[in-house]
This record gives sequence, C-alpha cells and structure tokens, in this order.
Amino acid sequence: MKIFALFCILFFSLPVLAQKDLGLIRGVVTDELGVVFPKAKVKITPIIDGKLIEEKSRITVGDYNGEFIFNNLPIGLYEVEITVSGLGFVLRKRINVQKFESSKNKDKVEIYKLEPCSDILEVTDLTTENDKAEIVKEVIKDFTFNKSKPILSTKNIKALWLGEEKQRFILMSPSEIQNHADTKGDFEYYSLPTFEVKGNCVAISWSYGYAQGKDSKMLYLSGEGRTYEFRKIDGKWIQKLFSSWVS
Repeated sequence: MKIFALFCILFFSLPVLAQKDLGLIRGVVTDELGVVFPKAKVKITPIIDGKLIEEKSRITVGDYNGEFIFNNLPIGLYEVEITVSGLGFVLRKRINVQKFESSKNKDKVEIYKLEPCSDILEVTDLTTENDKAEIVKEVIKDFTFNKSKPILSTKNIKALWLGEEKQRFILMSPSEIQNHADTKGDFEYYSLPTFEVKGNCVAISWSYGYAQGKDSKMLYLSGEGRTYEFRKIDGKWIQKLFSSWVS
C-alpha cells in the first residue's frame, strides 16, 4: 500500500479593491489520511510571459496545522513551491489565480505525491541513537500482549533503546529464538523485521508470530503486523501507519 501526501491548495479571488482584482492562495500540506505536515516553507512566484519574476516572490511558513495563506495577490499565474523539512526535495505546482466569479469559482484541490521512504534515493542515516530509541519505544506501544512478559527479538534494535521498557520483555537474539524453538518447542514472539533509515524518513515494522523448531510439524495461520513511516519535521517525529496485516 502506498501512502501519498496531498498538498491541497484552495485558491480564490476577491472583488475589486482599489481598482485592482486581487486574490489569495490558501492551502494545507497533508497526507491522504489527514496527517498534516507542519511548518512547511511555501514560496510563490508570479509568472509573466512564461518567466518567473523572482523579485516579486513571497515566502511564508505553514502553521502547526499545516495551513498557509497568501493574501492580496494580483490576478495571474503563480508557481507555488513547497519545502518540507527532512524530505530532501521540493514540491512545485503552477496555480492560476482567477478573477472572482461567484457562479463559476469553486474550491479546487491540487494533489502532490509525496515519496514513501522506500522511494527516497537519499540513504544517509541522519538519525541519532536517541531518535531510534524514540521511534522503537513508540512502535512497541502498539503491541497487544497475550502474555505478561512476551519474547521480543533483538533483530534491528538494541536493548539500550528500550530503556525501562525492556523490563516488559524477554529479549532474545534471532539465533537464541531458533535454538529455544528447536530445544523447547514452538512459541510466540514479537520482532521488528524492518528498520530502514533514509535521511529523516524511517520505515519500521513489527510482527507477531511463531518461532518453529526444526522438528515442528505445525502450520501456523495466525499472526499480525504493521508497518509505519516516521518523518522528522520541525524537530518532531511524525508517525503514519503505512500498512497492516492480520491472519
């Protein structure tokens, strides 16, 4: 399942003021699930005769609700440029601010696709150990415990990241989990099979299922898991559910 970000621009025009037709551009930076991207930098530049008039550019920053607005714009064509901190690329769209006509003007929505972590080419790890600890502790809050102290695989994580939360689990390495299943029999456990860091975008998943011993003849059809994306925006990690499964 792909998660896209929608950059919704509502553009209007105002009645004649001081002999000029003026309009506005109002927008919100959000994704299809309604999760907003706060503090996005938005730049608009008028386009005249096919050329960007940089000296007449205007810049604003969205609020914590992802909203921004430009007032008192002369009617015409504009390039809207959006930069979201931590994503490593810029979104651009040309918007035509038209003269206000109540019988014709309707709210319009422009859609921008925001790359999921898997499509980002930048692979530099910009996260700190504290960042990774914060993300892991947030993800394990989603676990549904069937036992008072379940087993958690240490694949992709460090015990140090769990802090006091590690007291809630029996921690085992992947090899210890397999050895335990081989000698003691099949058992249930949690793991974080994906922890992919690309810049300030992190894809992380958890799963719940069974460790099977080498002599096991069981076929398990039950389990569950989820994948999240975390993006660091304005110094804060924003979480989105990317996909989930239950069997």
